[in-house]
Amino acid sequence: MMNARVFKLARTALLIAGVAVLYYGSARLLIALSAPPTGAVIAVWLPSGISVAALIVFGPRAAVGAFLGSLVFELTMGTPPFGAVGMATVNASSELIAYFLIVGRPARRFSLETTRDVVRFLLAAVAGAAVSATLGDIDYVLAGVLSPADFYSSWLTFFGSVVMGIVLITPVLVYARNDRDVLRRWARTAEFAVTLGAVCVAAWLWQGPLVPDAAQESALILAILLLLLSAFRYEPRKMSGAVVGFAVAAIVGAVQSANTASGVPAFASLFALQFMTCSVAAIGFFLSAMVTEQNEAHADLRLAARVFESTNDGIVVTLPDGVIVSVNDAFARLHGVSREKVIGKNPRMFKSGVHDDAFYRSMWESLTETGEWHGEIWDRRSDGSVFPKLLSISAVRGDRGETTHYVGAFSDITNIKDAESRLRQLATHDALTGLANRAVLDDELGKAIARARRHGLKVALIFFDLDHFKNVNDTLGHTVGDDVLAQVASRVSATVRESDIVARQGGDEFIVVVPDLEDMADLDGLASRLLQTIRKPYILGQNEAYLSASLGVSVFPTDGEDAESLVKHADVAMYRAKELGRDRSQFFSADLQEEFHHRVDIETGLRGAMQSDDLFLLYQPQVDLVTGSVEAVEALVRWEAADGLVMMPDEFIPVAEESGLILPVGEWVLQQACRDIAQLRLEGFDLRVAVNFSARQFREADVAGLVHDALQDACLAPSALEVEVTETTLMHDPEEAADRISAIREAGVTVSLDDFGTGYSSLKYVRLFTPDKLKIDRFFTQGAPAHPDARAVVLATLALAESLGTDVIAEGVETAEQLEFLRENGCRFVQGFLFAEPLTMRELTSLLRRVPFDMARYTRPAEVRQG
Repeated sequence: MMNARVFKLARTALLIAGVAVLYYGSARLLIALSAPPTGAVIAVWLPSGISVAALIVFGPRAAVGAFLGSLVFELTMGTPPFGAVGMATVNASSELIAYFLIVGRPARRFSLETTRDVVRFLLAAVAGAAVSATLGDIDYVLAGVLSPADFYSSWLTFFGSVVMGIVLITPVLVYARNDRDVLRRWARTAEFAVTLGAVCVAAWLWQGPLVPDAAQESALILAILLLLLSAFRYEPRKMSGAVVGFAVAAIVGAVQSANTASGVPAFASLFALQFMTCSVAAIGFFLSAMVTEQNEAHADLRLAARVFESTNDGIVVTLPDGVIVSVNDAFARLHGVSREKVIGKNPRMFKSGVHDDAFYRSMWESLTETGEWHGEIWDRRSDGSVFPKLLSISAVRGDRGETTHYVGAFSDITNIKDAESRLRQLATHDALTGLANRAVLDDELGKAIARARRHGLKVALIFFDLDHFKNVNDTLGHTVGDDVLAQVASRVSATVRESDIVARQGGDEFIVVVPDLEDMADLDGLASRLLQTIRKPYILGQNEAYLSASLGVSVFPTDGEDAESLVKHADVAMYRAKELGRDRSQFFSADLQEEFHHRVDIETGLRGAMQSDDLFLLYQPQVDLVTGSVEAVEALVRWEAADGLVMMPDEFIPVAEESGLILPVGEWVLQQACRDIAQLRLEGFDLRVAVNFSARQFREADVAGLVHDALQDACLAPSALEVEVTETTLMHDPEEAADRISAIREAGVTVSLDDFGTGYSSLKYVRLFTPDKLKIDRFFTQGAPAHPDARAVVLATLALAESLGTDVIAEGVETAEQLEFLRENGCRFVQGFLFAEPLTMRELTSLLRRVPFDMARYTRPAEVRQG
């Protein structure tokens, strides 16, 4: 910061010193040239021009340098200190006056390119010179340097030289500083140099000693003509140089003539020379400015013409009565007509008929009152088609403020309108199917309910989704799935009435609103037709797909008084249709409503149970029939509800599956089971814990990551954990499921296939991966040996496991007969109430301290078996 300030002060000091040196040096140079033997007078006071130029370029701070240069000059010329200070003050003040008159406040760029700029410059030069000459001569008189008798002649000489200094020198210096590239334009510079030389020669001949007096006027006329040529040919920058050349040559010639006559020009002759030179300069500046203004005006007109023709917007110019006088190519192209056919016509020839007379009256009222109108308008092309355009009309005023023309500019906004239409479509309709979206559905359903409430009618809402649609996406890809959804939307739209509303809820869920319903039989028929049209085959390239739907129906006002209730109840009815076997419709009823509220209560309570630790685990032993020891335990989750009753998994797990709560519940079960079994192993009980994974958890969660984190958290070896999966878990995406199971097994965790035999494709999943253990479902265990079918399944499972080298565990063993049958046929591991019910950790610890079991207690006597 300090360095920048010091640098700024140093730069200012150098500027002031430079101006002072230039002022003093140019003044001393003029005195030297005017001294004998030349005896020349001072016709041009260079310091004034230099000071004003410095002020224009560097600002008022340059006045300090002018003051110092003038002060030093006056003191070295012998002027008394009082007079020297006064004269320096006068000079600096007069130059500041000239500066402020030239640039004004706020400061504007110096220019002689307009006649107004030239007038301001000349008046500034005269004012500054008048102040300088008047106050300067008064100061000289008071200082005793000038006698009062010589005041007039001195003032006239003083005034003329200062005016000449400002008029001649200031423009040259300012332009030279601002136009540094002028010398690079060689051809133009060389041409100007020849012209300048001719001007100088003519000016010198006008005042020089070689031309007789009769011929001097001809030389002056030639010089003036050359200056006029420069004014027309060159810009003010070069014109200022020509004026300087003219003045210098004339002054040199006058001095040479005076020397030849053995005298110096009288002050009257000198003033006449100055006056003539300044007059010629002023005329030259005026002419140059006028030419510059005219050229700029022509350039503006050419630019306007190019813009008029090249713009993509249509432009039309009319007379006040609306008659077209000019149009551009864009206007003709956008209207599909030639320019010749519209000249002289009225724009009403393009009226589209979209707007009424009031629209046009309002337009003309705005034009009359304000002189402008802006808005959107539809016009007609020559082929009869209409198109929208954004039009702006402005009045062109004459010198007296009267309207001479109207100019209209417009752009075709067809693309914008199309884009707006597409945006509105996207905002209100589903992008894939083109059906109404949820926002439109809510609005239209609300209107239908309000109308039905007023007129005592009914409104039906059908909520349906496609059965097993995920299989289409998984097997054929999402692109094919999207095609199916679009076909469903088209079929449903063609099946319902025009007044019915079809919307896509999301995914493969659709809603049909049937307003103004009078006969419920019509609703039954519509539901049947929807099921039939959805069942039809879908052509998907080279493939065919067959789908069905499950429909839930709710009716206003019996099933709900508002849109939200109708949607919820139809959703509940749809899920009941799925439970009943899918591909059917189900109407909402009071029983379903009670079930719905019960499910909602369970979901709400389960969320609270996760927060208040109301879930707990029980463990059921898995017994080795050979050793009687507990080989493993299965973790079973329970929920102690708010009323103190313990809720079984069969009641809350399905709700957890549907709501997604199964993910946090399953994660908690896994972590808690690992922690409990780790504690038991620390107490010396070497056993394994089996944890069930739900289908949704196995499909959506990072199973391998969950298992790894749970083992790490409990510091439990992978061999101490067994993961149980069902056929349902594998059914959605067998290949991906097999990959996940492989990842778990590679980590050292045991994997068993639970409820084996209950699915329709069990062998398929056994083929995908060989489980470490097969669990025979309790349905078959409890059915054998009495029921032949159950007996056959058990025996087949045992044989399959033996061939695969896989262990088998039978769950649900409750009687000695069942135990004996399993043992005799090679089943080694069992689980059931015969040995123990699900136990708490304390009860399990107590049991483990009493094992192994005495197998003789659980075996029937031989005579009973034989009988």
